[in-house]
Order: sequence, then structure tokens, then C-alpha cells
Amino acid sequence: MRNYDCWQREREQAEVLSCGLKLLKRDTPYLSLMIWKPKGKNPYVNYSFKTVEARDAYSLKQVVNYLNIQKWKKEEKQKEKAKPLFDVKAGDVFYTSWEYDQTNYDFIIVDKISDTGKSCICRRAMAPQIDHTRTTDVLRPIRKGFGDSFRMQITANGVKGSYYFCHDGIGSKRMDYFSHHEAGTRYNQTNPVFGH
Repeated sequence: MRNYDCWQREREQAEVLSCGLKLLKRDTPYLSLMIWKPKGKNPYVNYSFKTVEARDAYSLKQVVNYLNIQKWKKEEKQKEKAKPLFDVKAGDVFYTSWEYDQTNYDFIIVDKISDTGKSCICRRAMAPQIDHTRTTDVLRPIRKGFGDSFRMQITANGVKGSYYFCHDGIGSKRMDYFSHHEAGTRYNQTNPVFGH
């Protein structure tokens, strides 16, 4: 089934600014303003106004806000690039926590660092249950990998990327950020009976 693009005609009529925003101002049947982001199909602004002055002021405000946000994103990206990468070594274990009304932990182990030092090859790491409470399982990861390998990007705070999150370490992937596991740390995960 083909998706219908209900804003195509309006986007084609819009003025394209140097920053990539698309603006469409109409005077009939009422004063209106539509603005699309560079890759957007649906307008993120679609308002009517009582006066041309109010519309122009709002339009200018939206463009300035967009430019400021783009500038901030660029600066943050440059700051992130300038930060030294986390010192990752083969055998290091990393963890992530995610939840849907329950707490889940996934662990990965680094098998190999790339030649550039910017990425690493990982597998899921085993985390046996060492204790429990009424509603939680207490896990402690060990340096033993399983499942298929996957590549993770090394960041200033750990590693990030798509990993095999199923219990067998193969199949479906999910994207997440991982923090370094400190030896001896225990992790309280919701017991499946109390989750969903």
C-alpha cells in the first residue's frame, strides 16, 4: 500500500530558505503560515494569524530558533568529537539498563579493538543470577561472551551501537549506550514474574 503525501503540493509551492526550511505564506482564505524542516513531509508549523505583522514576526522567530538549534547541535557535536575516547580494552564488560515498567540489564564484552581505536567488536556477556529478592534477580556479569559478534562505536563515556539483545545473543538488534562495568558491581533486575 502506498502512503499518500497530503502536503506535497504545499511543499512544492513553499519558499526554500538557505538553511533548508520551507516556508509557505498564504493570504487567502485567511492569513496562514506553514513551515517544514528540510527533510520533513509534514509541516511543524501550520497556523493562522489575524495580521500580516504577527505572521511575519512569528515566521522570523521560528527561523531564528531553528538556526540557533542547528548552531547548538553543531557545537555539541564538535565538543563530543574533541573529548578523548573512553579507554576500552579487550575483555572489558559494559552494561546498559532499559525498561518498560520493569528494569532490564544487558551486558556485552569487548573481544577486539579496531585498528583505529574508534570501535570495538563485542558479544553479549553472561550475567548469572547470584541472589534474589521477592521481586528482583541480582546479576553479576562475567567475562564470558556468547552469541554473534557486533561492532560498537567507542565514545567519551563508553560504547554505543546496535547489539543483539535476545537471550541467545543472535537475531534482533536494538540501539543503546553502554557504560563500563566495575568489577564486583551487582545489578538488580526485575524478576520476569513481576514484569511483563
